[in-house]
Amino acid sequence: MSIFGALTRSLAVNFTRDLLHEARSAGLPVAPQSIDHLCFRVATSDEYKLACDLISSESSSDLPGILLVESMVNGRPISAFKLKEPLIVDDQVISVIEIPAPKPGRPYVTGFEHFEVVLAISFSEFLAGIPESLRETLAADGGDAKELVWDSEAGVVKFHHQSLERIIETELRAGSGRA
Repeated sequence: MSIFGALTRSLAVNFTRDLLHEARSAGLPVAPQSIDHLCFRVATSDEYKLACDLISSESSSDLPGILLVESMVNGRPISAFKLKEPLIVDDQVISVIEIPAPKPGRPYVTGFEHFEVVLAISFSEFLAGIPESLRETLAADGGDAKELVWDSEAGVVKFHHQSLERIIETELRAGSGRA
């Protein structure tokens, strides 16, 4: 599927709805209005540029957005866009889409890959509230456990404590320009 067919409002809504339903059915408590952003992966650097151009163009996208930041993270660019019209999926309102360029040597499938959920409680409180069998499926990402990750058939759900938009604002104010 081309970028033009993969980066659409209907696919974003369907991806989010399917993954949200699967996560909640598995017992993950995804609170209303807690999904922070969606991640749209691309397979190549050319697709990265096309996807960023597409979402930036109102005339060629039904998912137009405004670039919040493009930053170099781990040697590759990552862009975050604020949607001009948020996605509304069940009890979620999602305003940000992240598009990372692919990491060299790592294959990616072009399409929506994950969404991230902002937790209002600590990881230990969150983990205590879910069944032990489900706790074992959550992997800590990073040595200091900055997020928990759950993989499923429909995609990936990441749990963390601060929204991407807030991180961008904080880092831009600090002058680092990194998202």
